[in-house]
Amino acid sequence: MIRQNRLEWRGEVTANEMVKIKPGLAVTVTVAGVGTVNGKVRNLAPALDNQTRNGLVYVDLPAASSQGLRAGMFGSGQFKLDTMQALTLPQTAISFREGFNYVFRIGEAQGDVATVSQIKVQVGQQHDQSMEIVSGISGNDKLVASGTTFLNDGDRVRLVQP
Repeated sequence: MIRQNRLEWRGEVTANEMVKIKPGLAVTVTVAGVGTVNGKVRNLAPALDNQTRNGLVYVDLPAASSQGLRAGMFGSGQFKLDTMQALTLPQTAISFREGFNYVFRIGEAQGDVATVSQIKVQVGQQHDQSMEIVSGISGNDKLVASGTTFLNDGDRVRLVQP
């Protein structure tokens, strides 16, 4: 949409996503066959759609017309939310049992054999094949990377280096 001589993208987001978005937030809008353009959130719709429960986000795209974007083109956007550091593990290192998530900590090694301890962890967000670990272990713990579904507390494992 062209508004006051500038191109504006109207993005539709869910109610959960909308609470994370604030005016001034950086956005990257991608239009197939044309490319990407950067913008900033100008405003949020005051209400959600009654049927879809989605809301509109209005994004100013000041350099859009110079990059070949035109009013009426369909685009998708990515909002640049705050980042944080987190402890993550591959999903293969986490075992789901009896409604809880567990990892296996590697104990003292005797040669290439060590005993593992089952540790309950609380998981957070998932990204691709990784899971955030909120509590239960520290970043210094040595853990079993895969095959955890076959292990029990106190099992002995052979250590291999990747």
